[in-house]
Amino acid sequence: MDLRGIAEGKPRFRCGMYRVDPLTGRVFVSLSADSTCYNQLRSATDGYESLILTPFPEKSPPGPVLHAHCRFPDWVQGQWEGMQVLRNVLIYKDHSRLQRLSLTCLRRENDTPEDRFIVFSSTHCGEESYNCVWLKRRSLNVMEFQIGSQPSHMYSDTLCHDLQFSDDAWTTQGRDKPTQMFPCPITGDYTGILPENPGLCAKVASDCNNPDVMFYTVSNCANKSQVFE
Repeated sequence: MDLRGIAEGKPRFRCGMYRVDPLTGRVFVSLSADSTCYNQLRSATDGYESLILTPFPEKSPPGPVLHAHCRFPDWVQGQWEGMQVLRNVLIYKDHSRLQRLSLTCLRRENDTPEDRFIVFSSTHCGEESYNCVWLKRRSLNVMEFQIGSQPSHMYSDTLCHDLQFSDDAWTTQGRDKPTQMFPCPITGDYTGILPENPGLCAKVASDCNNPDVMFYTVSNCANKSQVFE
C-alpha cells in the first residue's frame, strides 16, 4: 500500500490485512508499522494501525428507477469476467479505479439500432447519476461495452447521444463459463519480430488437438530458449 503524502514521518509503503463482515458489510483493516507484513501486524483487527470501514446505508431509488420496465438483452445475461448481469441490473467491478458500479436499466434507446440503454448508476461509495451504457456483442462468449463520458444528476432522453462515446473507449469482457467453445481464427504456427523491439520475436500457435486455445510467446531472437512471456 502506497501511503505517500498521507502523513509526514511515516513509511511510504505499508502492509495491510483486511476482513469483510458478510452480515454488516463492515471492513476491518489493519496496517503494519513498515513495509513488512509481520512488524506489529497480527490480524485484520490487530495491527500498528487499525480501521473499521462502514458502508453507507442504501438509499431509496429515485422515481425513474421505481417505475422503469426495462431489461438488458438476453445475450448479455449472466456472469462475465468482471461483470454480472441479472435482468435489469448490471454490476461491473472496475479494478483500475477500485470501484464497484451498479447500473439499473431504465430505458432502451430506440433512435439507434445499437444496444444503448439509459441507466441509473450508483457506486459502492454512494455516488449516483444517470448515464448511458452501450453494449456490443462481438461473439457468443465475448462482448464490449462503453459507459457514457458525461453523466448527469438529472434524467434526460438525450443521455445516449453519440458525443457520449468514442471509438477507443471499449472495455472487453469474456464469459466466465463459455456455453460453447469456438476454434481460434488462425491455424498453425506464426512467428515475427516485434516492431517496437526488433530484438524480440513473437510466436503465435494454435493446437490442432485444442482448437479453442491459442499460445503466444515472446523470446529473444538470438536465443529462442530465453522466453520472456
